[in-house]
Amino acid sequence: QISIQKNMLVGSIPSELEALPLLETCKLTDSQTNNLCYHNSTLPQPACTDVFGVCLIDNILFGSCLANPVTCTTLSLTASSIAGTLPTEIGLATNLISLALDVNSISGSLPTELGRLTSAAYMSLDSNSIAGTIPTELGQLTLLQLLWLDINLFNGPIPSSLALLTSLTSLFLSENSYLTGTIPTELGYLTLLDALSLWKNELSGTIPTELGVLTALTYLDLEVNALTGTIPTQLQNLTSLNECYLQYSANNLLCSTDFDAVPPACYHADGANISSCVMTYVDNVLNCGSNPNFCASLSLTDVDAIGGTIPTEIANFAGVMTSFYADANGITGVIPTEIGLLSNLKELFLKDNFLRGSLPTELGQLSGVTILNVQNTRITASIPFQIGFMANLTKELFIGFNSYLTGPIPLDIFRFLKVENFLFMDNALSGILPTEVGNIGNAALAFSVKGNSIGGILPTEMGALSMLQYLDLSKNGMSGAIPSELGGVSDVYFLDLSKNGFAGEVPSELGAMTSLVEMRLEDNMLSGQLPDAIGNLSALESLRLSWNEFNSTLPRSFGSLASLENLELESAGLYGTVPTELGDLQSLQQLRLSFNALETSIPTELGRLAALTSLALADNIFTGTVPTELDLLVGLSECSFGSSTSSGRLCASAQYLAPGACGEPFRVCLEFFPAYTSCVATPPACLDLSITLGGVAGTIPTTVGLLTALTRWVTSQTSVQGPIPTEFGLQTVNQRLVSRNTFLTSTLPTELGAMTSLTLLDLTNNLWIYGTLPTELFVPTGLEALRLSKNKLSGDVPSEIGLRNESLKALFLSENAFSGAIPTEANSLTNLVTCSLSLSNNFCFSETTIEPAACANDTFALCPPPPGMLPSPPPTPPPSPPGYAPPQGGAPPGYTPPGVAPPRDAPPGVANPAPP
Repeated sequence: QISIQKNMLVGSIPSELEALPLLETCKLTDSQTNNLCYHNSTLPQPACTDVFGVCLIDNILFGSCLANPVTCTTLSLTASSIAGTLPTEIGLATNLISLALDVNSISGSLPTELGRLTSAAYMSLDSNSIAGTIPTELGQLTLLQLLWLDINLFNGPIPSSLALLTSLTSLFLSENSYLTGTIPTELGYLTLLDALSLWKNELSGTIPTELGVLTALTYLDLEVNALTGTIPTQLQNLTSLNECYLQYSANNLLCSTDFDAVPPACYHADGANISSCVMTYVDNVLNCGSNPNFCASLSLTDVDAIGGTIPTEIANFAGVMTSFYADANGITGVIPTEIGLLSNLKELFLKDNFLRGSLPTELGQLSGVTILNVQNTRITASIPFQIGFMANLTKELFIGFNSYLTGPIPLDIFRFLKVENFLFMDNALSGILPTEVGNIGNAALAFSVKGNSIGGILPTEMGALSMLQYLDLSKNGMSGAIPSELGGVSDVYFLDLSKNGFAGEVPSELGAMTSLVEMRLEDNMLSGQLPDAIGNLSALESLRLSWNEFNSTLPRSFGSLASLENLELESAGLYGTVPTELGDLQSLQQLRLSFNALETSIPTELGRLAALTSLALADNIFTGTVPTELDLLVGLSECSFGSSTSSGRLCASAQYLAPGACGEPFRVCLEFFPAYTSCVATPPACLDLSITLGGVAGTIPTTVGLLTALTRWVTSQTSVQGPIPTEFGLQTVNQRLVSRNTFLTSTLPTELGAMTSLTLLDLTNNLWIYGTLPTELFVPTGLEALRLSKNKLSGDVPSEIGLRNESLKALFLSENAFSGAIPTEANSLTNLVTCSLSLSNNFCFSETTIEPAACANDTFALCPPPPGMLPSPPPTPPPSPPGYAPPQGGAPPGYTPPGVAPPRDAPPGVANPAPP
């Protein structure tokens, strides 16, 4: 395989590629990046199916021209599948009249030697991949009539030397996306020019007035650039124009104050905004000609070059103007109060400008307005309550994306307006949603106050918005319960209450919102059980409930959400198992259940989620084998099992088994590890099983009981976890049982006492071996070393430990939670060589216990005396002589030390506090 596409390689393809007989996949070039060619002597490698051409210098016609440059007058190679760069030797063909190399894959830059072709009349190099600047030397070709350099990769400015081409009739420089700078004024010297195309470049500045002298022009295209300013009145001289393209959408920002100055050919379907622009002055004065009635509808949307402020002269259109659109124009300043005089206004759009100050209260006078849109205008202060008096504001009230707009939403807006689209998102509004929100009733279709600082509870009256389809209250400070009445709004397709402080359970009534397509309740404090009723939302495509405090299982009813594409329940307080019914969600693309307490095995049914692209199950407590069925998820691009993998709770039946997107090296389950399976297959032949530092995980299978001939078991420094099987007790000839630095979670089985040949038991550092030391552990007589440090064992050390007096040489019990007295039977451990007991334990030593010399580094406290052996109390002093009163200590009556308040009696019925 070779893949080197999407680079910037040039030149020829080496013939050595033919010597790669095993090549199956070969990607060398494409239409916009690498520019490669092959020599005639080089056969393209069959596996290389890219489209590239013969190198230009190997073309027969081109080679013949270079070989006989004096006699070469015409070189026409249009669409000849040639590539490579144009050699400097082309400048030797000084008698060349026509050069046509268009529609090929020529790359590199134009050689300056082209300026020597002084006989040339036609030069067509368009539709290639030629880069660099346009050589100024082309200005020497004074006989040139046609110059086409369009659809290339030229950069830099248009050279003014092209003005010397006084014979030129056609100049095409369009679609060179890196051609910058201004249109040279010198082009006005090309008085014979019939066609000029500078379309789709990065040209800036204004249209030169000098173009007005090109009276022979029939075709002019300046669209898709960054031109600004007014259209020069001189263009009215271009009376021969048949096609004219000045402005496409919002690329050029042109306007004219003189309608008659724009050639009629420049007004067509693509010439958006010119007709609107000619009705304005840029310098703050609105002027619709001599007749203001002409401006009943004023549309300046996306003109962007207007700027300035809205003039107070807008009052001139009172009683006339019905719509005012001034979106995205860079307008600054305040909204004049005179805007309230436009009594016939129906639609007002001021969005995406740079206004300042507050919304004028005079907006309340516009009783006929049906749409008010002032989003993203940088207005400040608060919303005036007078907006609630705009009686016909029924279609849209959009006051959003103004980060300095503060205060509450005025109550009058909720009391009086019946508006379809109520949009107040991403401001800095505060306060609460009042109960009057229900007054909107069946008018509202969309309601959004997201991204503010609105607090309080969600009023039950929201359930009265019976026609609502879109509800977004996210990113606020709302609290309390989600009202069950919300479930009555059955037409809602989008519900977002995320990033608030909602608490309590999710109401089961939400299961009646059968039109829901997206439900977002994440990042709240919701708790309790997830309702099964959510499974009724058959149209639901996205369900996001992450970052809550549920104490819930994952409802099996979620498997009925046949349209679901996205299910997110990360850090949501889930426990229990993943329902197998989730495997029925054939449209599911994202399943995110990380950071919960989901347990047991991952269901094999997840392998049926053919559309799945993201699977996040990290940081749960899954155990068992990773289902091989997950290999069927060929579209998976993101996958994580997190700590379930690193801890060894999850393992695989074969090493690294899982889709490649999971990117996690799954350890092999012990029961599938080759050394273990070999032992189980032939138990009599298995004498030694030692697995250390390997990629092994999972639990120890109960089939260990079959290994009755085993003399040594070692699984140290692996990810083996789970309980210690009681079946180890069947290994009566096993002498060494070692599982250090693993993840065993278990008590010590009493059956270990049946391992009568055991000399070494080492379960150091498993962290979660807990419980007490079983007395049966000390029945065998041959145990030489007992190593149980760094676990969670507790309780007393049984007196049976003394039965080891003949054999025990090493005893390690430190870093557990043992307590109580070291039994006196430990005196019998006379052969003990090494010992560690006291660290992190709570042992004590009785006076009758002799500390073994091997434990000299341990420090023990002396045990307290047993009950009945406490020391006697001190003797009772003799009685005082008759009539003797002991001296009274303390201050005299009524004395209070300086700085101390005198004592106060408690209130009636309350006892005085006891002294400390």
